Amino acid sequence: SPPPPSPPPPSPSPVVMKSDPHLVGLRSQHYDVTGVSGKYYNLISDLNLMLNARFEAAYSTGMYIDDNSVVWPMRPKGTWMSEIGLRIGDLTPEDPSQLRIASLAIQASKQLEQDMGGALVGAEPVKYGSVAVGGVLAMAGETNVRDSVWLRITNTKQFSRVQFNSPDVLGIEFDIVPPPKKWNLGEDEQEQYTHINLKLQYASLSSDAHGLIGVSKDLKYDTNGEPIMHAYDKDGQGIIDGVVSDYEVPHLMSDEFKYSVTYPAIAAHSEAWFKHL
Repeated sequence: SPPPPSPPPPSPSPVVMKSDPHLVGLRSQHYDVTGVSGKYYNLISDLNLMLNARFEAAYSTGMYIDDNSVVWPMRPKGTWMSEIGLRIGDLTPEDPSQLRIASLAIQASKQLEQDMGGALVGAEPVKYGSVAVGGVLAMAGETNVRDSVWLRITNTKQFSRVQFNSPDVLGIEFDIVPPPKKWNLGEDEQEQYTHINLKLQYASLSSDAHGLIGVSKDLKYDTNGEPIMHAYDKDGQGIIDGVVSDYEVPHLMSDEFKYSVTYPAIAAHSEAWFKHL
């Protein structure tokens, strides 16, 4: 049989992952990845980039009667992102003393802020959720993380936006989105129904890049030689390699999963190297 046609160039449109979660991939593929609530998944794994997310139960507008016969204005529907872990930098330099990384953690709740002692006095906190960069609680405004790496946090009435930019690696933004007002939730209930959307404006990925988003850099083809642009089910079949559980990681900042690009290299280092992390 003839070889499949050459893939089109990567789409200039941004990669989007939102709601429960719907994805537009690096080649403009459309797919969902539902996964399992409470699990962590790798989205991008590359030599200088790691992006993970925690999935939690998602909700959409619509009447729902629970097991206690209580009527709710929202109903369970798939999963959405509740936490983000991002790390950039060369994790395997020949000289471990030259290890330089930048890390970002985002939660759709205030738990991270509470764990780190609360917002700084006189600073504008993140309105929805909480953010830490390099292990330090971040406030609204612009922060130079290191060298040319920048973090910008903006609060609006509808969401809190977290923009992270490293010219040589990626430009990405996350929106921490609270539940609609029409759900009539109390202030103490809001966090449970707050989620995170992401938009990847650009990323410098190697040919080895993987993860639930990274895998979309390569088109797959059906038996007729046509590119698969829509997944076959709600867990990305036809677009991703393997099954969604292959992308599970033990925790938010872990590289360890079946298709990890960085973990094998990191695991090969001695214990002395790890003290620099």
